[in-house]
Amino acid sequence: MPISTIVYTGLAGVALYLVSYCWKTRIPRGLKRPPGPPGHLLIGNLLDLPRSEEWLTFNHWANEYGDLFYLSLPGASILFVNSYELAQELFDKRGSIYSDRYQSTVMNEFLKLGWTVVLQQYGEKWRRDRTYFHQFFNQTAVGNHHEVQMKYTKVLLKRLYQSPEDYRKHLRCILGALVLEVSLVSGSHYNNEC
Repeated sequence: MPISTIVYTGLAGVALYLVSYCWKTRIPRGLKRPPGPPGHLLIGNLLDLPRSEEWLTFNHWANEYGDLFYLSLPGASILFVNSYELAQELFDKRGSIYSDRYQSTVMNEFLKLGWTVVLQQYGEKWRRDRTYFHQFFNQTAVGNHHEVQMKYTKVLLKRLYQSPEDYRKHLRCILGALVLEVSLVSGSHYNNEC
């Protein structure tokens, strides 16, 4: 492969990266970002982030740019809310508009955990799953599992007394049995083989 082809391929790759970066960081027409320290091309405010005593820098920026300021980092944008009143207005009163969960590629794509209530995006499925989860694990419902918890606590203590060196095995086994009995197989019995 001639050297010029490698150079052209590399330049095309860099150009594609720059175009995708510009496309990703663009702002819809008529809108503007909140104020914040000016960033650098491609790395944003990465070099501006403090390595220690972060609160002092963030307080300085809040004094300079206001209670709402913006930082750009490679792959992330951070909006700082620096007053209780503004936080209450944005997150309590208008929370359904502005709130959502961070999408982790590792958790959702690689580990395939995006189905869990904790990692789901807000929406109809999340509301339905959360309602179902809340039926079994609210403050009142957890009290209904007290007898099962006590049963497995006694089994765990007995196992730990007999062979403390196998504590990890005992914990894993007891927690698995407890979760199964509470959530799936009510009335199941602890397997001594475990």
